[in-house]
Amino acid sequence: MPLSNVLREISQFTHQSFSRERILSLENKNLSTDCSGVIHCLKDIIPIKSPFPHSFKASDIFDFCLEEGAKENIFNLRKNDLIIWKKQIIPKSGDTGHICILMSRPIKLDESHWRVQVFEVSKGASGSTIRDITLITEKDGVLTGVQWHPNTKKVKKTKVIGFNYFKTPTCRHCMRSTFLCLCDHLPKIKIDFHPLVILRQPQEANHPHNSVDIIKHVQTRIEVIDTIKAPEIEGVLLYPSPHSITLSKESFEPYLNKKLILLDGTWRKANKIYLLNNHLKDLPSFHLPPLPPSIYRVRKFVKKKNSLSTLEAYYHFLNIIYEGEEDKHEILIELFKKRIEGEIKLRNLFG
Repeated sequence: MPLSNVLREISQFTHQSFSRERILSLENKNLSTDCSGVIHCLKDIIPIKSPFPHSFKASDIFDFCLEEGAKENIFNLRKNDLIIWKKQIIPKSGDTGHICILMSRPIKLDESHWRVQVFEVSKGASGSTIRDITLITEKDGVLTGVQWHPNTKKVKKTKVIGFNYFKTPTCRHCMRSTFLCLCDHLPKIKIDFHPLVILRQPQEANHPHNSVDIIKHVQTRIEVIDTIKAPEIEGVLLYPSPHSITLSKESFEPYLNKKLILLDGTWRKANKIYLLNNHLKDLPSFHLPPLPPSIYRVRKFVKKKNSLSTLEAYYHFLNIIYEGEEDKHEILIELFKKRIEGEIKLRNLFG
């Protein structure tokens, strides 16, 4: 069950209270703890291995997260992040700060106010609740305070941080979540497919669902250029342009020695690359014939005919041009399927 669903279920428990106990039972629908205690309790429900202090004091957790690489800017916050603040003067007993879990991305109200939905356990709610709060920032997005109650103008001016606690273990080789890691499935020797140049929209380089990196791990002759304004390249373009023709083994035969050029990005971004680089319009251009729908279920595509990921487009190109060598190309789509399976598992876990 995704974390967000777990939190919504907890917020509906009929038996819950605010206390210093550490009780959380989904089976018995029972909660009795405080804001930091619920985070510790969730460790037994959500399969995570992130480091976390043994302390139950919000101030200690705040200091720990700050040392571990906390998020101090509103633009870095993501759903499921912890939101933490601590009191400037720590009392000998009682509350030392507060912790809640971000349930939504921040919504900008004005230059310095952002509304977010959070899950929290508090004395005022006599247990858990999901509600809106307002985060206060500088104009550059640095977090400077919080307004816990929307019906009051009172603002707590204090350092507020976010922390990505609910995350999965990371592979030390590829630095991806172990759900998305393909290291054990990569070929020991890269395969010599058709020479390839990919013009990738720069934002795609860090996108978690980008498929180009899989090709890079398999293919020998590949060049990836992260740019919108591309250098002039000799080759053949695979893109449905106004003058492109349908790809076939026969139509592509005169260009077998030419590099294949692909545009990587959303349809809108890929089209922008095409429009900004006039030399691409002068290249021989092909589009794929009608094909089965994309298997890329974790990313939204524009409802356009033959909408495919970059990897799928290249895979179908190879199968068409190098007919009879389909087994050689199968590694691409098999790795792609494994990545998609991992992404779906992550989505089911964290929502």
